[in-house]
Parts: sequence; C-alpha cells; structure tokens
Amino acid sequence: MFLKKYTTYREGWDHDHCEFCMAKFSVLITDCLTEGYVTEDDYRWICKECFEDFKEDFKWKIAIKK
Repeated sequence: MFLKKYTTYREGWDHDHCEFCMAKFSVLITDCLTEGYVTEDDYRWICKECFEDFKEDFKWKIAIKK
C-alpha cells in the first residue's frame, strides 16, 4: 500500500471509491477525498480511516514507491 494523492486510473475516469466504505476519491469532483492508500497498480483505493480500521486484520504495510 502506498499513501498518495489521488490520480485517475485512466483517461475518462473521474473518480474511484474506497474498497470498504465507498467514500469517493476525485480531483475533478468537489467534496471528495484527494488522498488515500492505493495498491501498487494504482487501481484499488482505501481511505485513511478504513486503512487504520483494517490494517491489522489484513497485515497491510506502507511502502515507499520508487
């Protein structure tokens, strides 16, 4: 998992949702999350709150992307 600013997955994509609570991530839509945890492929997003709630259950580690 990487903590980063939200970026769209591909052209034409305007938002994503937290895999757990469905909170919306977007830089194009107001009142959305703009930062969170993402998988290495930048496809699955998890909000900070859900990351904290589930990190022990899933044994998530924060990585530094090179």
